[in-house]
Amino acid sequence: MIESRPEGSKIPHQKDIPIQAGIEVICGPTFSGKSNELIRRLRYLGHEGRKVQAFTPKIDNRRGGDSVNSEDGATFPATSVASSREILGHVESDTDVVAIDEAQFFDSELPDVCRELAAGGRQVIVAGLDKNFRGEPFGPMARLKLEADGMDSRRAACKICGRSATRTQRVKIINGERIPANYSDPTILDEGTEAYEARCRDHHEVPGKPEGVVLPESVEEALGWLEEVTKSILKKEDRPEDFFRALLTGSQIGDAMKYITHDKKLNPRARPHGTREDEILAYGQIMMQLMTLMGSRGISFKEAVAIGLKNQFELDWKKKDALANATESQIEGRVAHPGNVSGQAYVVSEEHPIEEFVAGVLVAPFVKPDHMSHFRLNTPVAIVTDHGGVNSHPAILARELGIPAIVGTGNATEKIPHGSEVMIETKDKKGIVTLVVE
Repeated sequence: MIESRPEGSKIPHQKDIPIQAGIEVICGPTFSGKSNELIRRLRYLGHEGRKVQAFTPKIDNRRGGDSVNSEDGATFPATSVASSREILGHVESDTDVVAIDEAQFFDSELPDVCRELAAGGRQVIVAGLDKNFRGEPFGPMARLKLEADGMDSRRAACKICGRSATRTQRVKIINGERIPANYSDPTILDEGTEAYEARCRDHHEVPGKPEGVVLPESVEEALGWLEEVTKSILKKEDRPEDFFRALLTGSQIGDAMKYITHDKKLNPRARPHGTREDEILAYGQIMMQLMTLMGSRGISFKEAVAIGLKNQFELDWKKKDALANATESQIEGRVAHPGNVSGQAYVVSEEHPIEEFVAGVLVAPFVKPDHMSHFRLNTPVAIVTDHGGVNSHPAILARELGIPAIVGTGNATEKIPHGSEVMIETKDKKGIVTLVVE
């Protein structure tokens, strides 16, 4: 049944309905139509009787600063400002909607400014690149996305394959060739022979980018937000210098150590020290001081976390330390079964039990009879042992499996780093294990 409206009533005009205050973010790579969508919304809101003011950053002077411009030629009048705070001085009292284009070029205070505008009853619409050419959070965009009440995450078409693109590729044009920009290049360029393209993940190239664990996008955004917050904290610090930040970090670590040394489980005779809440605060202070130290040193949070996780997962420091301390690159033993192979060493220890072996070169003190069935299911490419002779259990197992074996090396488990590449060679009765150092 269709209900009729009460006699004399009328549909209210859009301008008579209070504006819905909040922050909306339009983001995506280059050529994804961000500015075009922003202009479309602003024109619609203006047609509905809303007063709209738009702003652009002065640092972006590619098309002049007096308008928002889209790739297809659409424009909307705008005011160019040098800082985020300057926007507040230009917003008029009866303005309903504040639009900000190229938000990635603004300073770290932009999210705070947007929050103030929204708290004042205005609708704030922000458009910008969410990732820089390196594929990392761009300027204040990560924090803005976390603050947003609504978000339009747009995509473009990859310049190479035509698939959905979420990244911006910067290329240098040298002698007519398009060469990907290096990771160490500046984030923002005033001018030059550079061009930008939309790329998918597979075709996005950043030579020189440090390798690390691939972080989920939500984690990257959170780290970007923390980085921006830290920058704003540093601006307010009386002592922002590196040395002072390092001293504070060390001091906070010392305070937190008291909760360990006074732990009744670890030290039954210790005096009570603080509450659980105090301990949580102590760790929080360590994190804050460490972040401000990283910020003052210009260290990327995302890069540090990604590389740190990679190092932890792969235990690179253990491999490098063991290789550095190895006095010989070759270990010798007796040939139990001939053959020449190479592979990754699985060195048996308390941390890496023999029962968890799956693949690679097995390096163990010895192989007992009760392990034989396990290796028939998870066959090594070779076996190397500290002890045993040509008629020992590991020698018999190797002959049954038809794989090379070198036994009686004496100290292979001490000299070969777990996870390192090794080459197995057998010459007559002499077996040689060579560490492959990259």
